Amino acid sequence: MADVHANWPALKALEEDAGYADFVIHAGDSVGYYPFPTKCVEWLKEHADVNVVGDHDYALVNNDYKGFSGDAIKMLSWTEQNFSAMNLRYLSNLQETWVGDVGGVKIGVVHGGLTDPLREAVHAGTSEELIKEYMKKLGVKVLVVGHMHQLFVRQVNSGLVINPGSVGQPRDGPQPSYVVLEIKNGKVESINPRRFKYDKSQVETKMNNEMLPKVLIERLKRGY
Repeated sequence: MADVHANWPALKALEEDAGYADFVIHAGDSVGYYPFPTKCVEWLKEHADVNVVGDHDYALVNNDYKGFSGDAIKMLSWTEQNFSAMNLRYLSNLQETWVGDVGGVKIGVVHGGLTDPLREAVHAGTSEELIKEYMKKLGVKVLVVGHMHQLFVRQVNSGLVINPGSVGQPRDGPQPSYVVLEIKNGKVESINPRRFKYDKSQVETKMNNEMLPKVLIERLKRGY
């Protein structure tokens, strides 16, 4: 999964939809946009075997909001005021890229791409040559990316590039998404992209109570 963006009701609904998993990957942006940063980060600390840094995570840790929209800056400023030093330290220690063996399959994880781990847009139309180059550089069969908030799974030679879409703020429809891989005997046996529904009213109520940007509530409803 990717781009939880402090949306606790969505993350909790994903947990209920997915059930048990042997290994959990989050491809960055734990915080930003929505008002439940502590609950989401605490969940990720406990359950995510891999979590890489995203551009919102980096911006919060470093107070570097260059290139962010006014609404995104408002949310990060609010997050800073409602976030513990311990959780901030957790975000500051996240790596830009992760490579590891999961069930005999080498997997690489980055929020953006290898040219810019935080902000590069790797999407369904990214050139196959560039994706091959990144996978070769990392030495992986599966590359997991985030940042685009749009679900896609693409076969590249004998490997896969996956963007699981966004849990917290999908931009390819109103339903969040994630991907389940089944790995057996050192091979990916099945790929299951999944979407799920959840009650957005808790997010809306909290945003309204805290007088946070209404446009971010509307984005949840529209899904773009």
